[in-house]
Amino acid sequence: QDGLLEDTISPDFLVRNWPAAPTEWSTKAMRDTFFASPTFPRLLNPDVLRTTVAEGVRGGKFGYVGKTYIGEYQGTPLIEDKSFGVANVEISEQVVLLPRARALELKKEPPISAEEEKEAPEKVVERPEEGYTTEVRVRPELPAGAPKVPRLRWAGELPPQKWTNFYMKVLTRFATDPSLCIRLEFEVAPGEGITQQRVEETRMALRELGLNDAIKS
Repeated sequence: QDGLLEDTISPDFLVRNWPAAPTEWSTKAMRDTFFASPTFPRLLNPDVLRTTVAEGVRGGKFGYVGKTYIGEYQGTPLIEDKSFGVANVEISEQVVLLPRARALELKKEPPISAEEEKEAPEKVVERPEEGYTTEVRVRPELPAGAPKVPRLRWAGELPPQKWTNFYMKVLTRFATDPSLCIRLEFEVAPGEGITQQRVEETRMALRELGLNDAIKS
């Protein structure tokens, strides 16, 4: 009754309680605030924040965008995107929420011209602590009138730590296309085995997402 314990959080609550200084708010920091700040209510289920973020992005309350490990935004922010759902929300330091004005500002930035793409310098980044030594990033140069392809497919193994980057860098280009089809398979085999409780929790999570809950052992 006093609002100290909640099972839902409105996107407007995040807007009203946005941090004073930052122009962006990582989804992980946002979630952690509910456990650390005495002015925020406790949550019956922290996963409700995924629903809050999805509703806020669809309603244009704030933007949603991924960031690289060198602090660059990955593409334009998602805002007022009616196809954005709970399953799209990642809780991570590399995913941030942006105030509405900032998100719209970035979304309306004009695309890079062909001449600017040709003149764009390479970026070389040394990051040995991440498991590689040098990353070279260049903008692709495509000739005018390049032919189109009827279909695009990709298959491969994806480290769990890169799922957010994969979505923001690759899938957001096609997120609103109704022809996009994603087939996913995951496998985990810890040496100590998996408890039946963990199996049931996984099934429940799949059902909550509206997915097939059949699990093979």
